[in-house]
Amino acid sequence: MNDNLEEKKLNNLYNDGLRCIKDHRYNNSIRIFTNLLKIKPEYCEAKVYAYRAQAFFALKLYVKALKDAQKALLLDPKNPYAYWLNSRIMWEISNKPAAISIIQSGLLNSDSTSSNYNSLNELLDLYTNRILTEKKKFDPLLDTPLEIAFLIISRLSIPERMKLNRVCKSWKKLINSSQILWDNVNFLQKNTSTLFPRTFFINNTLNPNVNFKAYTEKFYEMSTSENISANCFKNNCYSLYFYNNHRYYHRDFTEPAIPEKNVLGALKNASSQLASIIIPDSRNLGSDFISALTSKSHSKISTFCISRLPKFVSNYQILPLFKTFLQTNHLTKLCFSYNSLITSQIVYNIGIQCTNLKILDLSCTPNVDWRIAFTQTTELQNKELFKELEELYVENQLNNYILISNDMSQLDINFKKLTTLSLSWNIHKFRIMGFNSINPFTQAKYSTIMSFQVNFAAFPNLAHVYLDGLFEIYKPVFSLGITHTDVVPDNTYIPNFCLFACATSNNLSNNISNNFFISILQHSKKIKCLNLAKSRNLQDSFIESFLQFSLFLTVLNLTGCKNLSAFAINLLIEQCSQHLEILELASTNSDYSTQLTIAEFMTKYIKKINLDRTLSTGNGLLAISKAIKNMYFICNKPNSKFSDYKNCYNCLESIQAYQKNKMKELDMLNFGKRAYKRKFSELEKSNAYNTQIFSCKKPDQSDYIKRSNILISVKFCNSISYEAVNNCREKLKDTCAKILFQY
Repeated sequence: MNDNLEEKKLNNLYNDGLRCIKDHRYNNSIRIFTNLLKIKPEYCEAKVYAYRAQAFFALKLYVKALKDAQKALLLDPKNPYAYWLNSRIMWEISNKPAAISIIQSGLLNSDSTSSNYNSLNELLDLYTNRILTEKKKFDPLLDTPLEIAFLIISRLSIPERMKLNRVCKSWKKLINSSQILWDNVNFLQKNTSTLFPRTFFINNTLNPNVNFKAYTEKFYEMSTSENISANCFKNNCYSLYFYNNHRYYHRDFTEPAIPEKNVLGALKNASSQLASIIIPDSRNLGSDFISALTSKSHSKISTFCISRLPKFVSNYQILPLFKTFLQTNHLTKLCFSYNSLITSQIVYNIGIQCTNLKILDLSCTPNVDWRIAFTQTTELQNKELFKELEELYVENQLNNYILISNDMSQLDINFKKLTTLSLSWNIHKFRIMGFNSINPFTQAKYSTIMSFQVNFAAFPNLAHVYLDGLFEIYKPVFSLGITHTDVVPDNTYIPNFCLFACATSNNLSNNISNNFFISILQHSKKIKCLNLAKSRNLQDSFIESFLQFSLFLTVLNLTGCKNLSAFAINLLIEQCSQHLEILELASTNSDYSTQLTIAEFMTKYIKKINLDRTLSTGNGLLAISKAIKNMYFICNKPNSKFSDYKNCYNCLESIQAYQKNKMKELDMLNFGKRAYKRKFSELEKSNAYNTQIFSCKKPDQSDYIKRSNILISVKFCNSISYEAVNNCREKLKDTCAKILFQY
């Protein structure tokens, strides 16, 4: 009877110890198993040592755990669990060879009929996989999560992806098989905008988050100011001014031609969802490129940009390409610039059948005669030519003046949705065309200046126009041949421009230059960007007539207008200073009075002031620096409120005056703190006591007016010394302004 009671007591202790292990109460289980071994050491001795070793192992007491596990194995050499436990402890104390040796011994010596025997095989497989993983080197591409790897590869250019293909076969398989990476075959190069308009390779040129690089090697952020002109469609149109300036002034494209094998490899990987093809320099492309592109069905292509195709000698070689586009009719952007393969008939077919086309660039295509294309449209009584077109670029093209001539109005063809038109000419870009038998630059250089009658009747909604250098090749006159009056005949249509660029118009004489520009801009009541750089014959009478239209200017470029007096320039700055952001006055008669005018009417939106090669002085630069310093403190003042019609700051008001005003505000705050203390019961009474309540909350970040970087350029100004520049830089040390100076 006593033996049964003792046996039952020992079983209860043993079961209590197991329950403690299951409940993760390892200290209690150790205490119970230790007491059990003291009461009767021979009772289930191997199992008790094994379970106590498991408890020690869970508490990471590996020395005690190993001692108990070895006793359990010694007492029961056929127990698979004892082998498993010894091996796990050896692995944790970094004795991996011993752990593997124990598990292999267990597989040979333990009872294979036991339920725990399979756990030995599983543990051996686990050890093998871990050892192989540790020996294997980390693959930066394959061992990265797939989403992140695709995100990284998608940011790389196609030539960079081709280089990754050569690393190993697994990388090549991953990259080439991922069709989502080949939806856009775009080979963007440095200075791509020299050959293509920026709108082809940027989804939204007017996006306020997009940076545009001017040819002065300076990045400018988009303005946060509200666009008042309806012609801009509530966007900042001066961004277009920057990219066009870079495109116009940059003469050469010196990047190496893109290898055809890279293009063919990209097209091979592209799927039927291919959306865009952009190849700036296509000099190496031949018939294999056309075959690769037309061998598959690419019905989703919306953007196609190819420039410079000297290997093709006949337009019949590219006709299959156009047939593909005309059949699918998904094109929204098309560029075939600087090649002689495009003909007037091809232009006509594109205009009639590509009904979704929004942006078209056919710059420097000498075999295209726009007069023939429009005449054919009239003869066939089909006036829906390019009916959805919004941007048209016909730069460096012979007889491109026809688009804004009176002949267009007589043909009765309208581009109703067109808002941007570029007819710029830069005779120095002849190298881009290469050694072509039909080079428009050569013909334009030696041809006599041709006159044409100006009329914008074909573009009723035109807002942005670029005529840079056009009047060096063709001379504008009005419909009745009148060039000595500013009165435009009734049958001449002039749009309401938002952006007007007509740089390099030196061939216009004094009277013609003034009256022409006055007549062109007379309807542009809310013009935002004006670029008349290098119009040397422009006189003060133009400024006097233009003052009434300059209220909403954000960009003003009068570089090289040497006939304008400083007084006239000062009047214009005073008038347009409310929203002015970019002011270009290099190589003009601007002097100290101009600097004082800029400083006195400093706008909070200002980003750039260019006074290179002018009569500017050190004192004038100091006045501008003080104005910016003053504006910087005011713009960063919390809860500042500015009226849309009071954006200017008087630079002649000193910083000390601002600090005195600040002290007055602090005195008011102290007065509020010394006010009569109200009782708790009176807190809900709105009119109790005449005390002023001040909000003590931390000003929100949105309460600050954000400032962009300001660039002041005073290069080659002989009246400014290094000491004056250093003094001004010291003044602007805590601001976001930068001074460029070169003596």
